[in-house]
Amino acid sequence: MKRLLCIGGGNVNGLGQYLFNKAEHQYQVLRISKSDFFSDCFESEVIRFQPDYVLITSASSYKVDLPNIDYQGVDKAFQSRLLPLYKIGALLDRLSVDSVVVISGAASNFIINTYCALSLVNTATEVAVRYLAQEFMGRTRFNYVSPWRVGANGADPEKICVDDVYSAITFLFTNQSINGTGILIDRGFSMNVK
Repeated sequence: MKRLLCIGGGNVNGLGQYLFNKAEHQYQVLRISKSDFFSDCFESEVIRFQPDYVLITSASSYKVDLPNIDYQGVDKAFQSRLLPLYKIGALLDRLSVDSVVVISGAASNFIINTYCALSLVNTATEVAVRYLAQEFMGRTRFNYVSPWRVGANGADPEKICVDDVYSAITFLFTNQSINGTGILIDRGFSMNVK
């Protein structure tokens, strides 16, 4: 059974928790929470586990309009998204990871006033993924999934079904030809916003 390292997903009702629950049926899973991620034993635990795949679901809910953006909020949002990505990149000399997938967000494709900071963080995440994909080309593939608002069962037409997000993730894990790109899952919403 393939080994999957999940970083993030601490919100009980969040997307990361659902993806973790779904992955437990398909992979041997090690979950690292935000507090574990910053602990001294993070590196040794990950190296001991030797994951085949890494899923980074750490999210940022920093949603403020432009005049109210503050340095600490943006800094925390960047750390939440980018530190796990770069920390895994720094460990790759001691791991044999085939694929890393990061959850970004559809807000990277458009800017709505209250999503300005989130758009910035999502865009930076996707650029970091493309950079790491080039840096580790031939060894480890880096990709991202950018979902719009996600709902539990897809019953709400305004939300994306979490099963669709999980399918995109497993596709990126197993497709050996895809590297440095992402899958936008938004039912065409971003085309209507631009």
